[in-house]
Amino acid sequence: MTINNIKDNNFDPSEMVSLEYSSQSAISNAASAVSVPSKIFAEVKNASHTLEELENINFYTKYTSALGFAGFEPQTFEEAIDEVQYIANIMLTEAMKHEFISNYNYIASQMGEAIYPNQQILGLADTNDSVWQVIARHQMYITEIMPEYVSQMLQSVFQDESQLSNLSRGERQQLNSWDMYGILKNISQEKESEQFNALIGDFYNIAVDFATTSGADKLSYYKKMDPSKWVRDLYASVLQDDKIEARMDSMNIENERYVENQHNTISLASAARILNSQNSPGLSDDGLKRFEDTMYNICVLSTSLSTKWGTGSEEYSAVNNRQLITETIDRLSTHSNPDIQDFWHQFFEKNSKDAFIALLTDGMNPETSIYSEDSVTRITEIYPDFNDNDSSYYDVDNKLQTKQNLQNTSAVNTDPIIKFAQSRLTKMITSSTGARTNAPSAILNMLLFIIGTSHQTWAIAASDEDQTGFADNLGIGIAMFETTASLGYYAATKAISKFMSKNMPSQLAKGTMYFKNYANFWLGVGNTNKVTSRISTRIANAIFSNSALGKFITKTSLILSVVSLGFGIKALVDAGYTGDVANIVFETLNVVVSTVGVIAGFGALIGAAFAGPLGLAVLAASAIIMIARWIYDATKPIYIDTPIKAFTLDVLNRHGYIFDEKGKFLSVVKDVRGFNYLQNTSLQTLELDSEDNGTLELRETVEYPRAIAISMNPYRYGVVYSFDRYINDNFDRARYQDYNLVCEQGFSKKLDWSGDSKINAVIAAVESTSRYSDSKALFWCKLSYQKTAVYMTDGLHISPKHQLTGFEDGDTDIQDIAAINDQYDTVLLIATKKNLYRVNNNYTVTKINSSALVDDQSNIQSVELLAAGDIAHLLLRFNPQNDPTLSQAQLFTVSSNGSYYDTIRESSFFQLNTDDSLVCRSAFLHDSTPCHDFVVVGPKGYKRMKAILDESRTKLISFGNGLDLPSIYPIGEAILLKNTYLNMAI
Repeated sequence: MTINNIKDNNFDPSEMVSLEYSSQSAISNAASAVSVPSKIFAEVKNASHTLEELENINFYTKYTSALGFAGFEPQTFEEAIDEVQYIANIMLTEAMKHEFISNYNYIASQMGEAIYPNQQILGLADTNDSVWQVIARHQMYITEIMPEYVSQMLQSVFQDESQLSNLSRGERQQLNSWDMYGILKNISQEKESEQFNALIGDFYNIAVDFATTSGADKLSYYKKMDPSKWVRDLYASVLQDDKIEARMDSMNIENERYVENQHNTISLASAARILNSQNSPGLSDDGLKRFEDTMYNICVLSTSLSTKWGTGSEEYSAVNNRQLITETIDRLSTHSNPDIQDFWHQFFEKNSKDAFIALLTDGMNPETSIYSEDSVTRITEIYPDFNDNDSSYYDVDNKLQTKQNLQNTSAVNTDPIIKFAQSRLTKMITSSTGARTNAPSAILNMLLFIIGTSHQTWAIAASDEDQTGFADNLGIGIAMFETTASLGYYAATKAISKFMSKNMPSQLAKGTMYFKNYANFWLGVGNTNKVTSRISTRIANAIFSNSALGKFITKTSLILSVVSLGFGIKALVDAGYTGDVANIVFETLNVVVSTVGVIAGFGALIGAAFAGPLGLAVLAASAIIMIARWIYDATKPIYIDTPIKAFTLDVLNRHGYIFDEKGKFLSVVKDVRGFNYLQNTSLQTLELDSEDNGTLELRETVEYPRAIAISMNPYRYGVVYSFDRYINDNFDRARYQDYNLVCEQGFSKKLDWSGDSKINAVIAAVESTSRYSDSKALFWCKLSYQKTAVYMTDGLHISPKHQLTGFEDGDTDIQDIAAINDQYDTVLLIATKKNLYRVNNNYTVTKINSSALVDDQSNIQSVELLAAGDIAHLLLRFNPQNDPTLSQAQLFTVSSNGSYYDTIRESSFFQLNTDDSLVCRSAFLHDSTPCHDFVVVGPKGYKRMKAILDESRTKLISFGNGLDLPSIYPIGEAILLKNTYLNMAI
């Protein structure tokens, strides 16, 4: 991807200095000022415009020069992007800049020309609206979210080391104090989500007129000339069953133009919404929803064309889903329309049901797609009953039929009637008596379609569920036969959409799990840099041919994962944005979007992930700040100066976007000269060393950083114990010091050591203190001959003598230990490479459900435990793939079921440098929502991440992948002592 800078040679920023600080008056003044260009309207070219041209519209391009007239250099992208979305977000960014200088001109004036908006972008307009009018309509909301955008812009600038080096030490500390996750705190409210959707939607409507490179600007004519007629004609034409079938076929993975056809399909959904919002009666709300649902869902349905039969040796193959096949046949035989039921009744009077099922499970070509002509041919050769020409009926009916769409009685006009020719599913024949009924081939295609689609949905989205009854759960078969008019592909899209999102709040958690699994599956198989779990790999290999899977990985998986996000948006709306269920939806959005951010890069994100109206909803519900950063990174200007202090105090502090200081931890810091210091570290500023050697200089660096731990027992609160001999005076085995003195005096107090003589070194130590002040400590120790063992004592002040037992045979590869405080009893955990164990008070351990470790055993590089508040995080790092310095990581939460800590829940994937270390703490957002903060420190820099917990504080419901933070010069290396976190001052 080529990244270029914005150029605006027509605007003198000095002319903006005199604008009043009131945003509303600033808009009025700017709109009438001589220096501001008149509205720039897109030219509607004189050409022949037809419904066929409209149906072929495509918003996607790998290159754009559309904004060259406004000083933007041409952009080239690795993947095709939605050019309209790109332009709309340029408008959004320029609107944020305008609002910033209107409110904080005294800060902006120090930053140079780059912070001032491009006036030609602000002057863009179509015949109905203008950027200035959009800003005026949404002025209060833009003012509210503007600090989020500008802070992201500034943070992004200082990812550049040459820019960072210009900041003073104090400015770097202030920059680190910005709570970049906290700026998203209002996103999960209905008001913000609706307002952002409306704001970016207004920009999107204007932007389409200027998307000249992709050809999306052709829509400007249709917008201007009777848009209600065009959208109704588009609706009636595109939604014909035979055309839907042809569109699905065109998106078969074997079709050379399948990517372009997917882009066209998503663009049509965007085009219909734009045409329907031109202040004239077009489609009803239900009609527009039907059109969008169909366009997005046939992207999903088209993958069923590539679902193969598979073999009996593959756990997740369709032929092994015998229960689904049997249930589908039974459902068609008993709960479809009478003609279909009658066909199956007669069929099984002549043929054995067991033999027919045996053919489907044992007699099909494993590499053949289920819903295909090849499958129909194979089955028809053995069972001529499905041959239309050999049936007792003789006349194939190709008459054009009509369907009346769902109507909204409150709409000015009803939705248009859909005329349709016959598809493979809806083919009819006429008997000698004149009766019309479903063709035998259509009945067979129904069976194959339902099997293929249901099995794929089960395997990808719900493979943890029992296969029994899943077909009924999904409801494709039932929905397709509710009425004669519902027969066909749209019925299947309705069923899948309903399944993915669910409609009742009581069902929401299950529904969101489905679409989260679906989205994560496609992101996983599509990202060659991410370690996909063994289960995902097995599923992909079982249901897709090797050629199809390879193409899915390289081209279509991102689109499919993003389409599945649309189901989550609907679920969010249905839930009413209330209570904990809404947070569950946001968790899935945040997790998936953060994963997209890791794997895709700018071009794919702008183009696929946020295309059109679906993308607008995803943006509003996940993180409006993300798109600002991506747009800004692609067109990043260079500021003359950035008054960090003024921005911190006057903008972010006023809006509550300063990171909470609560708690500190210890670090061993090496400066660029090679000297080592023990440092009390701020979570807010990441101040990791002091000026003028103000902290304790160490003779050696630490060898076992986890062997330094803090006590939370009220009788020894804040005492830090060190069992790392290199950091201790005289290389003693054990020393300690009060927290407030250790950075000045070191570990000056010697602790009596009378531990097991077999112990050569302590690798890690932790202590758990209950609510009743009982304490237990764990010591993970290195013994002779490379052996290790774990000991338990009644506190860190007592030497280890009693070794724990009860580990699984051969499970000796200990990875980490952790302690949870302030529970009814002490809680100690041990992670090995294979299992997770809970420690009992009788010096034994009990294995906890360890499927997370077992499933990905061959891919796991290391296992770590992070304790925070009432839960622990199991952190898996996977073997590096293409880059040996980068590894994918995944969090699992370990929480109590009321009695014991043995509830493990899967959480988020994210990326770490292989040498990164983490510390975690329990905290609260500004609105008292419980959260966990993660600080990542490594040789390449620092990162702060945040996770939101549910109300019971037992699981993560949202995860922010974090933002890189500037280093506090002149650090060369920092080693976190993660077991020294103290959450309260002493």
